[in-house]
Amino acid sequence: MLTKTTKLTVKDYNIVLKSPLKFYKDDSLMLYFELEEYGLIVEKNGKATYRTTQLFPEGAFLFVETPRNVDTIEAAHIDGNKICFQLTAKYTINIGTSRMQI
Repeated sequence: MLTKTTKLTVKDYNIVLKSPLKFYKDDSLMLYFELEEYGLIVEKNGKATYRTTQLFPEGAFLFVETPRNVDTIEAAHIDGNKICFQLTAKYTINIGTSRMQI
């Protein structure tokens, strides 16, 4: 089983991957996403700075667009800010580019 970890930094909820996720037809893989948020942090002394902070979700779903419809996959497990989705061969059967949304 393949694994792929991608670090996502959220800014205004638009996330662009630096490179596409690549895998072979009929692969089964575990996709891990580490979530962080980039934003303005105001400290007690009134000083404001931009920095990243970790996001700790309680649940997550991955929407996978296939040629016939959109499937939903619930997170296999969540550990802190790391979310794991298990994609079976059902989701890698199609060759080409697909869209995913968390």
